[in-house]
Amino acid sequence: MNTLVFERRKQCIILIILFSPLIGCNISQKPNPNLIRFYSPDTTKCLIVRTEGDTRYIYNGDEIKYILDTNYVKLDISKIAKLGQCIHICWDDEGYDWQAIVDGAEIIESKLDTNKFKVKTQLPLNERGTPTEIKFRGENCAIYSYYSNSLSPDNNGAIIK
Repeated sequence: MNTLVFERRKQCIILIILFSPLIGCNISQKPNPNLIRFYSPDTTKCLIVRTEGDTRYIYNGDEIKYILDTNYVKLDISKIAKLGQCIHICWDDEGYDWQAIVDGAEIIESKLDTNKFKVKTQLPLNERGTPTEIKFRGENCAIYSYYSNSLSPDNNGAIIK
């Protein structure tokens, strides 16, 4: 009788070990909010956003080795409420490869090619002078919320990794 119980436990343990990786694949994984790669819908363009405390860096490209000294914008985000921390992105916008807005941030340093990339710290205003996100809900655009750790709208405006 004891050997039968032992064999069943052994079989259960083996099944758990075998199926654990499969179960893990079905869990929706959220990106690490401290280092996020945003890709254009066609994956030809990429920007990396790295956060260290109250400093946020935006880099062009997806090669991590290039993000140390050049090709970035350094932002102070200390005055932005946690609930309002977002990045607004549009690809192939107004003659730029990409345009990003971190509303309420302050640019500390910029080493980006300003002919190809644009970073702003204020959302566009509507006709009443109120900041608006409408542009970023359209095609080839996206909004990433650090508070909810999510990308919207769900219209393939960006791919995150």
